[in-house]
Amino acid sequence: MLGKAVPQGATTPAFHPSMPLKDLLTPFLKLSNNNHAEVLVKTIGCEVKGSGTWSAGLSASAEYPRTLGLDPTALRQVDGSGPSRMDMVSTKQFTELLVTTRRQPWFQDWYDALPIACVSDRMTGGTLRSRMCGTAAAGNLHGKTGSLTGVSGLSGHVTDADGRELVFSFVSNNYVASSVKSIEDAVGAALAAYSVKGAEQPHRTARSDRPTTDAPAARDEQSGRTDLECSCMKPASC
Repeated sequence: MLGKAVPQGATTPAFHPSMPLKDLLTPFLKLSNNNHAEVLVKTIGCEVKGSGTWSAGLSASAEYPRTLGLDPTALRQVDGSGPSRMDMVSTKQFTELLVTTRRQPWFQDWYDALPIACVSDRMTGGTLRSRMCGTAAAGNLHGKTGSLTGVSGLSGHVTDADGRELVFSFVSNNYVASSVKSIEDAVGAALAAYSVKGAEQPHRTARSDRPTTDAPAARDEQSGRTDLECSCMKPASC
């Protein structure tokens, strides 16, 4: 029973070892499997604290960023997979973590396990398999998605047109449009296509790359126009 010591003389009826963590990362991250995240937190608690509980796992997880030179007091984590509204982390913290992980010996396994933009195979493209197609981010951008009602995030790695390896993090909170993923995709595509040399020349963004949302356009009550780019109705206050 839970919390009770195994009786002496007990036998093991069956044993099924898990796949190595480097292999588990692929279904975990590609498919954004929340159950994997919760079990891994408890496993961390068992390995580090000797107790396979959320509290032990979260305690151990909170201590790890310090070993990477990050400040664990600047964020709040109350679960393993992030659905709680009490979880708090900034894009700055995400990007600092992404930069730091590049120097870790396990980085390549982590990087390969992230979803990849517009790669149709489910176990390669993952949650990004239908996004940013037809842009410089396709087959290039590796990122992790996350969403709740009114919340959307995308963080990861992308190589720009000059071959520079970039990290990025977008988090939108309390939005009222039906989705902001088109904005995330437009920025991801822009990062992938960016060139320092090209930036020295006038640059025009293709209309298909412009951020769009499904939110209704603002309407000027006098002219009836719906192409206004501000939410106010009077030009003097825009």
